[in-house]
Amino acid sequence: MTTQIQTTEITPPREGIKQANLVAMLSRKSGDISRTLMLAFLAPSIVKDIIDWKHPVDMTVDQLRRLSPNLSLDWTAQRAFLGMED
Repeated sequence: MTTQIQTTEITPPREGIKQANLVAMLSRKSGDISRTLMLAFLAPSIVKDIIDWKHPVDMTVDQLRRLSPNLSLDWTAQRAFLGMED
């Protein structure tokens, strides 16, 4: 006897979720959303260090949000800016 798995194809929206929609859905300020979204672009090595508790002791989520507008998209530059150089 074979088992068939039924799948459903999900078509992604042509346009992503707009920041204004997130602001309304989450009842947050636009600046808060922007700063938090920027954290999605943190270097994987930084995320790993945070998960492994190897980040600077004074680094907090609030601090990362405040600094996020100044973070480069370059991962090496991010590590240097956050004082996490190897």
